[in-house]
Amino acid sequence: CRIFKIRVVVRKIKYSEEDRLAFSDMNSHIQQAMMWQFHQN
Repeated sequence: CRIFKIRVVVRKIKYSEEDRLAFSDMNSHIQQAMMWQFHQN
């Protein structure tokens, strides 16, 4: 479920360039969450 939500956010960012700035700041945070999910699985 979490990965799906992240994918939706990424899609929104792709359509919205203005949000890209905010996403850039969360980029590292999302990457860490993804790595954590992989480790859990």
